[in-house]
Amino acid sequence: MIQLADAALNALRWTLELSADHNRVNESLAARIGAISGLKTFPVVAQKVISLLHKSDFTIDEITDTIRQDPSLAAGVLRLANSPFYMATHPITSLDLAFIRLGRNTVREVIFAVATMQLFPDTHGLGRLIRDHCACVAAIAHVLASRLRIGTPEVMFLAGLMHDIGIMLLIDSGEVLYSFSKDDALVNPACFRDTELEQVGFDHSILGAQVLSRWKVGAPVPQLVAYHHLPALAEQTPEISSMVSLLRLADTIEVHLGTAGTDGADFVASQSCQRECRLLGMDIGQLLKLWPELEAVRKQSIQLFS
Repeated sequence: MIQLADAALNALRWTLELSADHNRVNESLAARIGAISGLKTFPVVAQKVISLLHKSDFTIDEITDTIRQDPSLAAGVLRLANSPFYMATHPITSLDLAFIRLGRNTVREVIFAVATMQLFPDTHGLGRLIRDHCACVAAIAHVLASRLRIGTPEVMFLAGLMHDIGIMLLIDSGEVLYSFSKDDALVNPACFRDTELEQVGFDHSILGAQVLSRWKVGAPVPQLVAYHHLPALAEQTPEISSMVSLLRLADTIEVHLGTAGTDGADFVASQSCQRECRLLGMDIGQLLKLWPELEAVRKQSIQLFS
């Protein structure tokens, strides 16, 4: 497994390409990471459930009884389990049934998804924009993973949901002052990363990966978050590289749908020769065929976490 602390610092060195800044960046990351992540501790009940799921001798009753200790978490799990993203053919009416239908790994991912989004319930302004964006990217990544058979839909859903969690943490902590408007952010998403590197010397992908690792979110999600702005670093591992490419494509599609409306023909044509589509082996026809489904799940995802 990739050691995220080393990978994160290597990514910073590769990005900054300024040896004189290495000490400053390392000190900044080490000093700030604990303070920022400490503002948002992972919910206690969710932690208990994750710990139980790591045991070989747990029982379904133990899991469901623990989840019920947090009614909002329990409600969120049932809502997500019944969503199109988890292919529920019949309504799931109880936590026991959710576990039986979904299985241990998927339940763990659902717990992480619901608990993470509940950390930012009152987000507004830029924070709300990013929260909704993450939910939409998650939905789009889920569809792409399912149709292209890259990674697993559940893992890509979780990676999409958490890929910009670093921005939400930085907004919440006040560590970075994002002085641009929501409209500017929609048109030029790169302004987040540029601002972060200028003000603290590391970007939200590095912070997000570190925090997810501390929360014990399993591989490869922290790696995908760490590398989603540095795809060249992921190329050492073909499987990781494919999933990073898929996450980046989902991100780009969501930004387009959020800013340019629903007409996908010109966008799809422009993407067909881009790095992500080439690495994923996608052509114009495939992406156009998926476009109505991508539009639909994007709308569903916002309602799911609202």
